[in-house]
Amino acid sequence: MTPHTPNAYMARYRARFWKIFAASYTVPLSVTNINGEFRFNGSANLGALGGGIYTYEGSATPTSLQSTYECKRDHGNFILHRPETK
Repeated sequence: MTPHTPNAYMARYRARFWKIFAASYTVPLSVTNINGEFRFNGSANLGALGGGIYTYEGSATPTSLQSTYECKRDHGNFILHRPETK
């Protein structure tokens, strides 16, 4: 995730399709800060071979990130947590 403007980030994804094709792409995400939780959404067209238009929606805090993704033939979740410090 890279800041792009005060209300937008660019998210870089790497994906593998059918265990054969690898792709890397960037998705612009609109971001709002609601009480310290950053909520975001955006979309990217990966073309016919990549699954078409993917939409993303999620939230992030300093210790976690959760996001859903969805397109015509695929959907799923990203859930990340920062490890606890010792």
